[in-house]
Amino acid sequence: MPHAPSHPSALLVGAPLFAALALLGPRGEVARALDGPAPAAEAPVQQDEEPTDDGVVVESWPDGSPRRVYEVDEEGRRDGDFTEYRIGGELLIEASYRDGLLHGRYRSYHENGEVELDCTYKKGLLDGRYRTFDREGERLVEGAYDEGRKDGRFEIRREGEVVSKQKWSAGVLVDIDGFADPFPRPLATIAEELAAIRATVIEPVLSSSYEGDIDPELAEGRVLALKRLMEYRALSGLRYADMELDDKKNWHCTAAAKLLNIIGRLDHTPKNPGMPEDEYKTAYTGTSRSNLAMGSSLPGSIDSYMDDSDPSNIDRVGHRRWCLNPKMKETGFGIEGRFSAMWSFDESGSAGKWDHVCYPAPGFYPVSHFDDHHAWSVRFPGGVLGDAQPSDLVIEVFALDADYARGLAMDLDHVSISGGQVVFRPEGLACAEGRAYEVRIGKAGKRGPDPLLRYFVEFADVEALLAPPEDQTDEADDDALGES
Repeated sequence: MPHAPSHPSALLVGAPLFAALALLGPRGEVARALDGPAPAAEAPVQQDEEPTDDGVVVESWPDGSPRRVYEVDEEGRRDGDFTEYRIGGELLIEASYRDGLLHGRYRSYHENGEVELDCTYKKGLLDGRYRTFDREGERLVEGAYDEGRKDGRFEIRREGEVVSKQKWSAGVLVDIDGFADPFPRPLATIAEELAAIRATVIEPVLSSSYEGDIDPELAEGRVLALKRLMEYRALSGLRYADMELDDKKNWHCTAAAKLLNIIGRLDHTPKNPGMPEDEYKTAYTGTSRSNLAMGSSLPGSIDSYMDDSDPSNIDRVGHRRWCLNPKMKETGFGIEGRFSAMWSFDESGSAGKWDHVCYPAPGFYPVSHFDDHHAWSVRFPGGVLGDAQPSDLVIEVFALDADYARGLAMDLDHVSISGGQVVFRPEGLACAEGRAYEVRIGKAGKRGPDPLLRYFVEFADVEALLAPPEDQTDEADDDALGES
């Protein structure tokens, strides 16, 4: 992966959250917030000597050789030519400033003297032609920026060959190698949607005709679990806003959890351990029509169902499939001791319009809702897969580098098909901010795969953008230890 070219770095601070997010393109790029060894353009001037009469400042390495040489104005801001050297005397950066901001041509150099980055700045923002090169002088990236955002066509090369052609508009990647709109929802939109779900007022039900008085902690846990489920459904583009807790389903799930707690294991069809028959029937209805989990809070159980990647569940990821059932509208939750239940057999809602249900969903996806070991899944509309077997499909997952250039296809350690859903897991995948992947699924054919679906996923740390500063170190809900 090519390393990031050397830029003076400056931070974007003080903007409201969603106003700041609006400036972000894929990978959160803001042209004036790029990492690099040089100081911030607005940083206080630190120098070995006072400026000369003509305003030239010289900063030196410990051996006395020049480190940075630049001009300043009457206010001490960089203004004019700027040159930076490595400790051995090799040229590192040539640039120019105006009023303390990068303005004009900018060049950085590899240690062997070859140009690393050739671009232009305008009032502190990248603006105009942009090119990067490897140590041998071969071009890696060519494109242009407009007021700090990628804009227009970008061409990515590796070892002299073009490996990706892209089109950008105001910092948004709108086409990559002929695929339009790879990131269909801006990061700001996703963050706003999650924030809105968490802010939704759902009054805890403290009494019902089925359960009588309800423990406030249980009532609140049900609300939090419903909201967590709504988040996953929102991320996958499914209906969620009209979802609700049903009193009767809550009752069945609580009875189910109590039954499981008595027998001490997860079981969808348990025998009566000696409970009164009417209580057993109420509980059995819950165990046989619910997702079941062990060792988590109610909100944490949702994460466990969405994981579903342990050896006993990965073939079908059935718990996840119920969570992402397009027709689900009503659910219920119950917990007793280490055991919990979520009512799953519900199709009382409208499925709305959906083409595919993917996990993780295409586009930006929060790292808080996925993990390295999770299997990927795609649910196709009825009839698309027919009676296809895993050997009938060609599934390719490619890791993309920092320039969205595709590498070799990753190995898969699991492929299965169940209930119109394809399940696969790439080896060595990293669910980390900025990591991006391309997925291609097709039916095997004599002349190559017949394409069924192609999409892109980039993981993003949405939680860091949403959490108030005092809450950013809070621990998440307990992870579930098992489910059934």
